Amino acid sequence: MPGTKVELEIIRNGERRTLTVDLGERKEEAVVAAIPAPAPQPEVKLGLNVQDLTPELADKFKIKDQKGVLISKVDPGSVAQEQGLREGDLIKEVNRQLVATTEEFKSAVAQAKKGESVLLRVVRENRAFYSVLNPREK
Repeated sequence: MPGTKVELEIIRNGERRTLTVDLGERKEEAVVAAIPAPAPQPEVKLGLNVQDLTPELADKFKIKDQKGVLISKVDPGSVAQEQGLREGDLIKEVNRQLVATTEEFKSAVAQAKKGESVLLRVVRENRAFYSVLNPREK
């Protein structure tokens, strides 16, 4: 609930840290835009699909950056949804590797060993944050 304090465990440069943070209320604005349906992708174990960022999509989602891959679908009940990822988020890095295309994204995700978490650097509304996904078995 807003106004409460919670402890978060984060991973920074391979080192685990625990931080205490105050929760606040965030006002959500609905984003209404149609995203073309992407082709099926092998990274469904993360519960998300991505597509290359185009100038048109960057305009729709008010993304200033022109490099990265856009989340085009988040599966209900997936680890991506549990971590708060949503359609329109821009993924800039996978496990500290820059990704500018869906092929680079697929390659970076494929390098993760079975059972390892995947660290994503995400930009939403021109603010960057990290999200750690623990892939589920297929």
